[in-house]
Amino acid sequence: MANILNGTLSQMNLSEILKLLMSGNKTGKLELSKENKKGEIYLKDGAILYAKWNNKSGADALYELMTWMNGDFNFIPDAAMDNIAKDMFDMGLQNIDEWSKIISEEWNNIRKIIPTTNVVFKIAANKTPKDVNLRAEEWKILANINGAKNVEEIAESIGFSEFDTSRTIYRLYKEGLIEESEKPRPPANELVNGNFFHLLEDALVKVMGPMASIIIEEKIGMLKHDKNAFPKIRLAKLIEYISSDISDETKRISFQQAMLNVIKNI
Repeated sequence: MANILNGTLSQMNLSEILKLLMSGNKTGKLELSKENKKGEIYLKDGAILYAKWNNKSGADALYELMTWMNGDFNFIPDAAMDNIAKDMFDMGLQNIDEWSKIISEEWNNIRKIIPTTNVVFKIAANKTPKDVNLRAEEWKILANINGAKNVEEIAESIGFSEFDTSRTIYRLYKEGLIEESEKPRPPANELVNGNFFHLLEDALVKVMGPMASIIIEEKIGMLKHDKNAFPKIRLAKLIEYISSDISDETKRISFQQAMLNVIKNI
C-alpha cells in the first residue's frame, strides 16, 4: 500500500478502505469529505479507536460515515491523536463486515424507491394510513416534503445525513403518507386559503380546548408568517410545531391524522 492513501468513495467504499487499513495494521487519521461535510476516523495499529462526524462521535459517527456513497477520502499516516480520549472504542474487522452488509441491504431497499437524491416527494393525496404516529425526526422531514424540495435538499436544510433522510422518506412512502411528485414544483409564494385555518382550529379545539386559537397564532408567529398570507409549503412545519404542544399521545396522533387529510386535499 502506498504511504498515503486517497481517492473517492465511488471508487472504493469506506468499509473496503477500513479493512485495507486494519489488515495493514496502520496508524493514522482517515479524513472524509463530501461537499461541506467532513468526517474523521482514527486508527492505531490497525484498530479503529475514534470517529467523528457532524455532532456525533464514536461508533455512532462511524456508522453514519459508512453510509456515505460518495465523497473523498485521504489517509494521513501517524497523525496526532490528541484530545480523542472521549468516545474511544475498539472496532474489529468482523464488525465492519457486519455493518457493511446491513447498510448495503438497507440502501438496496431504499434505492428501489429513491434511486437518486434528486427525487421529489409530496404528501399523498389518495392514501390514508390507518395509524399515524410519527417520531420527532420524521415530522421534521415530513415538514419539508412539499413537492418542491428533493431528497438531497431536504437533508441539507435540516442537517440530517443523506442516509437518515432517505431511510425516513422510505418509511413514510411505505406507510402511504407520501408519494413521488409528478407535477411541476409549486410556486414558493402560493398561499393557503382562509378556510384552512378554520379547519385547523376546529381540529385543535378537539384536543386542546379553547387555547387552540392562541396556540395557532403563537406557532404562526414562530414561523414569521401571517395567517392572511401563509405559504402552502410551510403547512407541514406549522403542524409539526403545533403537535409538539400536545402531550397526550393519543390526541396528538388524532390531530396529526386529521391535519394530514386536510393538507393533502387543499
